[in-house]
Amino acid sequence: MNVLNVVSSMHPKNGGISNLIKNYITIWDDNAHIVKTNVVTVDNPNEVYDNSDRYILLGDALSSRWGYSKKLELWLLDNVANYDVIIVHGLWQYTNYCVGKVISNLKKQGKQTPKVFIMPHGMLDPYFQKASSRLIKAIRNIIYWAVIEKHTINKSDGLLFTCEEEMRLASLTFKGYKPKNTFNVGLGIIPPPKYIKTNQQSFYKKFPTLDGEKFILFLGRIDEKKGIDMLIDAYERIFEIYWSESKLLQKLMIVGPGFDTPYGKVLKKRIESNQFLNEKIVIANMLSGDDKWAAFYESDVFILPSHQENFGIAVAEAMACNKAVLISNKVNIWTEIEQSNSGIVEDDTLVGTVDLLLKWAHLSKEEKIEKCDNAYSVFQNKFNANCTALQLIDILKKNSTPILKKDFFFIKKPEITNQNLQVQNTLKDTTRIFYNN
Repeated sequence: MNVLNVVSSMHPKNGGISNLIKNYITIWDDNAHIVKTNVVTVDNPNEVYDNSDRYILLGDALSSRWGYSKKLELWLLDNVANYDVIIVHGLWQYTNYCVGKVISNLKKQGKQTPKVFIMPHGMLDPYFQKASSRLIKAIRNIIYWAVIEKHTINKSDGLLFTCEEEMRLASLTFKGYKPKNTFNVGLGIIPPPKYIKTNQQSFYKKFPTLDGEKFILFLGRIDEKKGIDMLIDAYERIFEIYWSESKLLQKLMIVGPGFDTPYGKVLKKRIESNQFLNEKIVIANMLSGDDKWAAFYESDVFILPSHQENFGIAVAEAMACNKAVLISNKVNIWTEIEQSNSGIVEDDTLVGTVDLLLKWAHLSKEEKIEKCDNAYSVFQNKFNANCTALQLIDILKKNSTPILKKDFFFIKKPEITNQNLQVQNTLKDTTRIFYNN
């Protein structure tokens, strides 16, 4: 089966989507007799990614959040016939509209087309329409849904969800949501590398204020929806109200890209200006490679009190490192965590976050070990990409009919020609202006 992944960007700073695709490509490459894949994006061609021969970087996206690219339509018209299946990742982007337009035009011409599946990656969650900080974006989404996205979704061959909770929530957000098919395909990560002593020594040398002791870890994008401000509030409240128990609190390490954003700068200033918080909280920009995995392995537990989380890649990464997880019930895999006793689940409130911290602090050593062991078992059974990546292909095969006879080939450099139709801008100027804001 030949699969084309279409995504606006594969840059690591975009987090979960790019990580998922990279992980799955690695596994699919190891099973090339089953599936071969490419990824087309509008990223700059000078970007360098792993599995670089799998990427087609068109590189002419306008500097807008919508990601419009005049080359994408031409490339798709020239190349979709080489694929059995197209997976479009994410919503509210030009990529979705463009794939839908190209497939529709080819069908009108009586040509065979690949099956098209859309993976929303949590972008249909009701949270994004209800959050008070997103009022303007919510209104924009309602309009865009009615004009474009509803038709893109309902005309696709199916939606791919990472868990049952995401699939359930998606049906509650917009009127006219009528996809042909919905599939829970799961999600997983590649097992982490084996941890070695030199990594531990290097890690604590870079972060001496941890004093070589175990800590509570938050690792993820510095974003308001992650509940990081609430996590800091919880530390402060425990110190002020439960002062006798504050000594039980381990240090908190907050790691992620985004401390240079307005939200991140406020958090950083707040920590640095408060003596107790400055002593208890260590912050670091995005870690990668050995440093990232050292943070997971050296932590005592992972915490994510998020207000909305489609899956939580970092949650699975922590579990893969034999760590229990402290999460809110807005992380969509919370039921799996609760039922398996592989962590603690509370509401995404200040009270709930305080409870996460205090309940973990009061567990015995044996109880912590039990939860950690359970977490690793859940990772192996449900969140290991070596299984879920192939499960996804199995689902696609069962719901697609291979129609292509051409030999598969990898395109290392995009060759844009005008032998097909010239790009026609069918969107009104108002829509383009709407998305540039």
